[in-house]
Amino acid sequence: MFSYLFHLMRPRIVIALFLSFSVLVIPALITVLTVSYYQSEQAVRSHLDNELGRTREDTTRAINGFFKPLVDVIEVLSVSSAIDEEGVRRDSYNDILYQALQNSQHMLTVTIAIDGRYLRSLSRVTPDNLSRHSEFPQDARWVLRVYDSMKADADARGRITFFKDYPTVIDTRPLSAVPAFVESPAYVGARKTGTLFMSDAFEGPVSHLPVVGLAVPIKRSGAPVGAVLANIAVRDLSDFLAKNRISQNSESLIVDSDGDIVASSNLDLRVPVDSNSSLSAVLDLAHVEKRIMDADRLGRDGAALKNYAHSYTAEIDNTEFSISDFPVPNDFGLQYRALIFTPISDFIGELRRSRQQFILVLAILLLVESLMMVKMAQRLTRRIAGLSRVIRNIRDMEFNNSSDDESPAPVQEILELQQGVGLLKSALRSFALYVPFGVVKKLAQDGRATTPGVEKRSMTILFCDLENFSTMAQAVPPEELLSYTTRYFSIATQAITRNGGTVDKFIGDAVMAFWGAPDPVADHAVRACRAAVEIVKGLEAANREWLSEGKRNLRVRVGINSANVLVGNIGSLDRLSYTALGDGVNVASRLEGKNKELGSQICISDSTYELAKDHLVVKPLKPVSVKGRTGEFMVYELFDAALEAEGGKSCQS
Repeated sequence: MFSYLFHLMRPRIVIALFLSFSVLVIPALITVLTVSYYQSEQAVRSHLDNELGRTREDTTRAINGFFKPLVDVIEVLSVSSAIDEEGVRRDSYNDILYQALQNSQHMLTVTIAIDGRYLRSLSRVTPDNLSRHSEFPQDARWVLRVYDSMKADADARGRITFFKDYPTVIDTRPLSAVPAFVESPAYVGARKTGTLFMSDAFEGPVSHLPVVGLAVPIKRSGAPVGAVLANIAVRDLSDFLAKNRISQNSESLIVDSDGDIVASSNLDLRVPVDSNSSLSAVLDLAHVEKRIMDADRLGRDGAALKNYAHSYTAEIDNTEFSISDFPVPNDFGLQYRALIFTPISDFIGELRRSRQQFILVLAILLLVESLMMVKMAQRLTRRIAGLSRVIRNIRDMEFNNSSDDESPAPVQEILELQQGVGLLKSALRSFALYVPFGVVKKLAQDGRATTPGVEKRSMTILFCDLENFSTMAQAVPPEELLSYTTRYFSIATQAITRNGGTVDKFIGDAVMAFWGAPDPVADHAVRACRAAVEIVKGLEAANREWLSEGKRNLRVRVGINSANVLVGNIGSLDRLSYTALGDGVNVASRLEGKNKELGSQICISDSTYELAKDHLVVKPLKPVSVKGRTGEFMVYELFDAALEAEGGKSCQS
């Protein structure tokens, strides 16, 4: 032992080991550490992008959820005003306006104006209103303005009424002129466009808060005659932005088409923003758009910018920001954009600060465990590659591949995955015994969800049935009957599969098969006829064995028809069957039964004969009619069929 250690520690060996370690391990370790760090940084940035996407969706949802109920209210008021203008003129309509404001806490004022004739407007009065309007009664909570130009007495046309707790009136005063509501951008826009119109943000004339005007035209005979106007406070959007920040130092803004700030996570928008402030200049929409275009990051024309969502990074005041700039999709004609400014340091600052500790710890761990990890990785890779190979075999429906490694995996998770793949393999193999093999293979390779659906195809359908099977079933024991049917079904399915057909279903002792689906087959008629001949010959060979054993013989009858039929997934959303249906299928089934009447064993239709006559040996029988189909058609008894064209033969009786 000591001599071995001494031998190991000889200078040449030590130098060789050190050089090997230096050349092989240290560069790999440095590479791993560097890649790991940058991958972590990329993962953090990816997380930031995901958070930006989530915030973008939440912001859009919040804005739409904010405005949708308000739009619904004023649309209802617009319709009722158009239907019953006299009702609007009655004081009882004040109750409707009051309920609209009570149910819509963001709505500050609701106004109904009929052009040049009538105006009724109800507004909230807040403590801030009272401080700015000394003429208001100090206990006023609601103010109503009514102006009726149709009254003969000009002094009695307008009045302003103050309420404490509605409908308790505090004071009523004359109103000398129509209020400025009818001159607001929203009212003018709704009258001009004839549809819902939302103005940019402005300072409310009563509340002095940031508001937007929302107006819906009142129409008669399709022409606007007035509008319903609502002033809506948007300060709650700022509360939403403040509560849903991506990070501690992120800033979110909503701006209108003029670049004015409507809502902000940082700004107190109860008072107007100083347009000369540096913050307003930095976060001005036009400034941000110019920054994007100057950086050539957008790659689009400036005209398309307002409808384009874009995320990028930029340095503002020596701080790197991730900026998301996107329009707010809506159905209200709202031309708002949202801007989200997130300092990159909020996400990767801690990562950078802990870089040295991370590198030190990771270097020690990698140094100790590198060889073990490499070895384990190789073992896992081989196992995963083996599972991948098994999955490819399953996809190709190759279940008996001898190269598959089925020994237990050394890792529990891979062992469970291996067991799951084995279960899938067994289940799919069993599934293929119940469903046409071609259908299962197509499903496995396509990977698409299966839904009800059919298509029209030119196909050949085959039905085969045992003669006098019901009588035989009563006369033999169940075990012997099962032996007969298993042999018969094996002969039939092997012949059908060997000739490229699809076994659709077993119906008692009958077999239904078709050619031409799920994959198209050009010579489907020839293949079906060939399969029918092989079924008859295969059963004849089985009969010779059974005869030597003193058992009963079986006789099969086959019907074949070629037609355009519907084929596909038929059934319900919960249970489907891949099958064919249509008149052509019924004819094939009826032809199988006609064998008894005609004394034949394989009966084919004239359509099948025309498609495959160069390959067939047949005997014309006679024109027949089948149940469920009008008219007669010629049928033939089939004796032989060749896949290669040999020239058709007709045997006369």
